[in-house]
Amino acid sequence: AAMRTAGNRQWVPVGVDGCRHGWLAVVGNLSSCQLEVHRRFESILCCHPDALVVVDIPIGLLDSAEGRRVDKLMRHQLRKRRASVFPAPSRAAIDATDYEEAKKRNLEATGKSVSKQTWCLIPKIQEVDRLMTPCLQGRVRESHPELAFASLSGEPMDHPKRKNAGIAERECVLRNAG
Repeated sequence: AAMRTAGNRQWVPVGVDGCRHGWLAVVGNLSSCQLEVHRRFESILCCHPDALVVVDIPIGLLDSAEGRRVDKLMRHQLRKRRASVFPAPSRAAIDATDYEEAKKRNLEATGKSVSKQTWCLIPKIQEVDRLMTPCLQGRVRESHPELAFASLSGEPMDHPKRKNAGIAERECVLRNAG
């Protein structure tokens, strides 16, 4: 991502994803970026107060059967890669103390259970959710890697990200983007 301007303000782009040791942040644009690992998401916000932070974690949780409109839109755009967009948990589920309780709470709130993959992400979802304020919403945005790759290439990827063909496909998209 290039430097973004909103009004008279320039934003340094920071792409963020959860990792084993906390959060991986890619700071800057494609031609000049640095990698950082932060134990807490809040640390990224403190270290980069003039950043547009784009994070691969659901922001804005619902306690309804309709689900999030953004998830439906992403699935529609991603077509063959739509399974990469998992349903965000309900707000009721993220405070559960164990997987069974999270499944039960989510089922009560939305009519659907919580996948094991979603359960594993709940600590990260909680961390971001608890920090979000109306002010932060102006500079912290939800992202999805598959949607980013589809946007850069003009179409969804053909292969899963963990397969050799998928890795090569995504490397090609990044090279073509500069």
